[in-house]
Amino acid sequence: MFSVFKYFKVGLLLINSIAILNRKRFLSKLGMDDLSIANDETAGLKGKFAGALQAASYLKLFIALGNVIAIVLEIFIGG
Repeated sequence: MFSVFKYFKVGLLLINSIAILNRKRFLSKLGMDDLSIANDETAGLKGKFAGALQAASYLKLFIALGNVIAIVLEIFIGG
């Protein structure tokens, strides 16, 4: 049975995986370590993806709060 909480956990896991990517080590191999492509209005999919990765790195506090909420709900409600 699917629930909103399961979708929340899936989204949280995906955001966690994006947030831990090291820009210099991982993204330089793909040519996405330069943020000037993300700031361009005519940026393609590659530029938009680089911008999303940069945004996820600034949201680490909110991601940590989401993790705490998910853990507390998992403890009290169960999975």
